[in-house]
Amino acid sequence: MADVDIDGGGVDMHTEGTETAMAALDQVAADFRQAWAGHRSGMAALESQLGNGPMGREFAALYNPAADGLARSAESTCGRVERRARIGRACVQMYLAADAEGRRGFEG
Repeated sequence: MADVDIDGGGVDMHTEGTETAMAALDQVAADFRQAWAGHRSGMAALESQLGNGPMGREFAALYNPAADGLARSAESTCGRVERRARIGRACVQMYLAADAEGRRGFEG
């Protein structure tokens, strides 16, 4: 898509740059999701060994809530990045549609 700049003084979106940035956000989210899955698997393997003895049970009681919070936060962060990329792409489409509609108004 092309940049839209009708009069040089209004609100303009550089649509190609915006689309490139949204693709980069998608890639960051995908890379993070993949890396997190590997780390989460490693954590789960170690966590399965926790809580088998008296000291382990005490440690697990403190560790598990923190680990669960970390997991929720990591997954939520990835989802938020993906959502922002979707919204950004939708904004490009809305911008271009509004520009085309405005142009039709001037063409009669």
